[in-house]
Amino acid sequence: MTPTTRYLAIAALGLAAVLGIAYWGLASFGSGWCANKQIAASDSPDRRAKVVVFERDCGATTDFSTQVIILPPGEELGDRRGNVLVVDSDHGRAAPGPGGGPWVEAQWLSPDSIVIRFDSAARIFQQSVVVGRVKVRYVGIRSAP
Repeated sequence: MTPTTRYLAIAALGLAAVLGIAYWGLASFGSGWCANKQIAASDSPDRRAKVVVFERDCGATTDFSTQVIILPPGEELGDRRGNVLVVDSDHGRAAPGPGGGPWVEAQWLSPDSIVIRFDSAARIFQQSVVVGRVKVRYVGIRSAP
């Protein structure tokens, strides 16, 4: 084996090792880069579902978001994303809530209906009107930041 061939073989093995470690790191940690902090939760009147308002923080390169999820009773939030509403402050335009992201409130109106109030200056990434059997109504209210 010539010195050039040996050098290329070592370089190729080194590159393969670096790429393998990077792939393993991304596959292992995935959504682990995001952390959820529950702000509020309430059971539906018939206790067949619960609504959770939470802050999601995915690191220094993203703004805090406030999210809403509807879960079956007894299920924990864990590291899930919201399935009802996902908003952020749109670079400080919306007033902050208790978790750092824009304020959001969720209230059951009946076993299959909720109303969500939020700062209308918030940037909306997801806004579902039906989740499972639950209909969702939204009320945007402007608050001073």
